[in-house]
Amino acid sequence: RFHISISSQYCYYHCNTSLQSTMVFLGACCHEFRTEFSPCQPWFQVKEPLTDKYLDIPQSFGAHGSIWILLGKLITTGFCCSTLALVLLDADNIGFCFAYFSSWSLGFAVLYTLTSLFNTLLPLQQPQTAEEHEAHNEEDVEIIVVAQSRAKWTWLLLDLALTSTALTAFLHWAMVYEGSEEESLKYLDIAKHGPPFVAVLIDGLYLNRIPLRWMHLWFVWVFVILYTVWTVLHQLVFDSIGNPDKESEDPNQNDDAIYIKLSWKTSDDLFESVILSCIVTFALVPVLFFVLRLWSVTKCCCCCGGDRRRYVLDYEEKDDDPYA
Repeated sequence: RFHISISSQYCYYHCNTSLQSTMVFLGACCHEFRTEFSPCQPWFQVKEPLTDKYLDIPQSFGAHGSIWILLGKLITTGFCCSTLALVLLDADNIGFCFAYFSSWSLGFAVLYTLTSLFNTLLPLQQPQTAEEHEAHNEEDVEIIVVAQSRAKWTWLLLDLALTSTALTAFLHWAMVYEGSEEESLKYLDIAKHGPPFVAVLIDGLYLNRIPLRWMHLWFVWVFVILYTVWTVLHQLVFDSIGNPDKESEDPNQNDDAIYIKLSWKTSDDLFESVILSCIVTFALVPVLFFVLRLWSVTKCCCCCGGDRRRYVLDYEEKDDDPYA
């Protein structure tokens, strides 16, 4: 009886502890969302709004100082660039290649990895902190330190590349790909849908340590909405273009749409396409961004993983180690 009582107390204690940790974690997530989501604030400030610490810009956006970091970036950049080159060479209609969402996400991945590699070869400079500015400024004004232009460009590209490649991988294998015994799976079918996300993830969140912020979700939304508008214009305004990759003589087959799931001509297809677009844009994209943001700021992608961002710290207090 004593053993059963102790076990019951042990389980009760750990259940309560887990519940409390979950509630604290959800509360922290809600607070972070309220703090960061508003677009009416500096989008690229160096100081983290919640931790009140300054990001180490050179090591967060262009990690350097190790041959392994450089080798890793050469691999991720080489893979993304070679995949895009193979996609363009394999395309029967190269002018129509960037009509597809997957080509845009791969393009963002190439631009990000190239920029990240350039930041490693030519490191960024650390901006002065607000305290350093105030020490040289007699006026009592609030100073907000923002990242330089190259860091902003890197930040924006990571937001777009990481989210769009994740969205491409999920939607392709869940909705677009239809496996059949007659048609074998090609190398590019795999290389375009999934591996670019892994390459950007390793480069952006492990070699670099770039934190995603909720306000940057607006960038992703703008891109996804603009692409949806393009699919509408492609079918209803520029209908003469069609889809040269899916031409068919069957009048019952919808071969004009870029994606069969996004067809805007008939009333039935229109309703389904609107519902699908709203679900992807306002449900799937925020969920993916939430997971990726959590991944970018915590070590284990959970509430107990610890902070993984690189900060500028007081050298004397941290035993001459400037990075967290």
